[in-house]
Amino acid sequence: MENNIKRNKKHLDDSSKLPNLFKEIQDIRYGRAKPKEPEIDLKKEEIKLKQKYISNRKFNAIGIIIGILFLILFFSGIHSNYIFATTEKERVAISEFEENENTIDLMNVISVNISELTKKEIVNKEIEIPYETEYIENDLLPKDEQKVVQAGRLGFIERTLILTYENEELIDENIINEVTKNDPVKEIIEVGTSEFLANNKVHIGDIMYITEETPIYQSIEDDNEIGYVYQYIDVAILSEKDGIARVAVDDLEGYVDSRKLTSEIVTPGIAEKSRIAKIITDVNPDMPLNVPSRLTKDDFKKEVLKR
Repeated sequence: MENNIKRNKKHLDDSSKLPNLFKEIQDIRYGRAKPKEPEIDLKKEEIKLKQKYISNRKFNAIGIIIGILFLILFFSGIHSNYIFATTEKERVAISEFEENENTIDLMNVISVNISELTKKEIVNKEIEIPYETEYIENDLLPKDEQKVVQAGRLGFIERTLILTYENEELIDENIINEVTKNDPVKEIIEVGTSEFLANNKVHIGDIMYITEETPIYQSIEDDNEIGYVYQYIDVAILSEKDGIARVAVDDLEGYVDSRKLTSEIVTPGIAEKSRIAKIITDVNPDMPLNVPSRLTKDDFKKEVLKR
């Protein structure tokens, strides 16, 4: 019975509070009052703050340790390549280098460095030194004909070099020593200027033939005749200049008009005529009958009977 009375009393107390609760709701709804903030248990909050502070200190300590380890790894990794500028010139150079804004393809750099194989070697090479060629005019040679009077010879240099290869391809070579072993020897070539020899297709010393009887002179300067050379007689050409030829006939040397000379190439058959003419010259009425004249029957018919 008493328990029932107590429960009813409690119920009445709770029901008496309801009007006040509805009033507060109405006041909050229409802005006449603000909702009451819940009471905070300061002790519990203080415990939470201490736990958070301890936790934050733990995380800060871990962060500091990680940062120190990162710095140690970073500086140990770049120490070998780090450049310390000690002068103003070095500082300018470094700053200019760092101003380069071109992006670097690291993967490309790595792949290139892996694929490139650079090597150096020291070698000795024998290098040729070319010789010079000198040309000298010679009026005793047919025009434009050349004659080597001194053969050229190459010189040689022994050279020591450092060769640089990249992927088996030579990309650079540097000379570190050089010694001359032989000097080159100049080549000397004579070039002919004689149109007379070229036109008759002969050389000095060759046989030529007199086309018609002509006087022979002792020298170019005077008109002192030392004899006559008969037609078709052969002579050796010794020189020719300005229309005057120096010739040798038998044991005689002198000068004749070069226009009275010809060659077998220019005048085919003149050599045979010269042979017969020389024989006839030697024949005379007073010669012994038992001495052969060297004339053949055909020669006699062609030349002697014709006269």
